[in-house]
Amino acid sequence: MVELSSVLRLDLRRKTHGALIEKCRAEQRLVIGDGLTVRLTGAVGSPQVVVKDLIDVAGLVTTGGSAALMDAEPAVADAPIVARLRAIGAAVVGKAALHELGRGTSGINAWSGTPRNPLDPTLVPGGSSSGSAVAVAVGAADFALGTDTGGSIRIPAACCGVAYLMTGGN
Repeated sequence: MVELSSVLRLDLRRKTHGALIEKCRAEQRLVIGDGLTVRLTGAVGSPQVVVKDLIDVAGLVTTGGSAALMDAEPAVADAPIVARLRAIGAAVVGKAALHELGRGTSGINAWSGTPRNPLDPTLVPGGSSSGSAVAVAVGAADFALGTDTGGSIRIPAACCGVAYLMTGGN
């Protein structure tokens, strides 16, 4: 079991997340253990993706890692990149923790939790796409989506020992 409670933000009290968990259980993609310990197993041949919690996933609240947005309505549609990934068979396995509102380079978030750096838990994971980098580094997903305006993908990738790819434009 991989401790992902601060990497993937699945709040078991929210009905929308409860529905996602039940769907994942039915597809044998997510097994709930004690507390928020989860083991991601994934469908054979289906690429597993974690989505930074600044990017909309239909049916889930996009909190931006901020308590101010925790009661927002769930997204009614996937962001275009998520829709494109689903169209080619990718499975969204969760939303990733981040530095609040994507505005920091440490990845520390007192509200939603700070993912542990898999290389050295005494170090920060980097941010703002901290949960995205950690999820890939611990094998919880094949790849992750993040955002980058000032190093938000590059910094956590370097801190967690994973590669990153930044594409340009549309």
